[in-house]
Amino acid sequence: MNLNFLPKPKAILFDWDNTLADTWVLLKQASEQMMAQMNILPTPEITNKLYTHKSMREVLPEIFGNRWQEAAQIYQTTYRKLRENNLFLLPLAKEVLLFLRQNPYIHIGVVSNKIGTSLREEVSLLQLDTFFTKLIGSQDTTHDKPSVMPVLAALEGSNIEIGQEVWLIGDSVIDIECAHNANCTPILYGNTSKSSVDYKPSLHVQNHQEFLDILHYILR
Repeated sequence: MNLNFLPKPKAILFDWDNTLADTWVLLKQASEQMMAQMNILPTPEITNKLYTHKSMREVLPEIFGNRWQEAAQIYQTTYRKLRENNLFLLPLAKEVLLFLRQNPYIHIGVVSNKIGTSLREEVSLLQLDTFFTKLIGSQDTTHDKPSVMPVLAALEGSNIEIGQEVWLIGDSVIDIECAHNANCTPILYGNTSKSSVDYKPSLHVQNHQEFLDILHYILR
């Protein structure tokens, strides 16, 4: 694979859910219980809305109307119970972070559509606080991904200008769109098909071993 087109990163911003943390089953179960308690049938249309990777404050009003905050509370309570003793990193995600820590000139952050307080709780639960300079989640900025605002917040104080030397890696269409909006280098992670992404990624990695190999090559 020819990787010479990739700029050496000054910053790498990770999505959290299912990019670093293995939370798909937890998110799905919490969503199912929320819909059951709110007496909403999980039609394909509703399911598609729930799993768009948009933030809760954007998606839930479309489904639950003025009861969306009640639904959000059910979801949050259920999710917190489910994640007890069930929150893990994806394979080799820790090794990626350990390698990047050997390159202290690279600014490492997280930009997630998970509520910011929950994001920081999970990073602490996994004892990863020291790996990141900034942890930006939903409600930390006026608008969430795919807006450029969370990216700007994640770079605040770093003296790094937004641009191609900022890599944004995530598993969803929202992440790639956000990277394009911010003129960053978009990297698609995981099994999401390139053909399902309207905004094309510069690179598609299937797992953290592949990403680690790329980092070793680029940062050699």
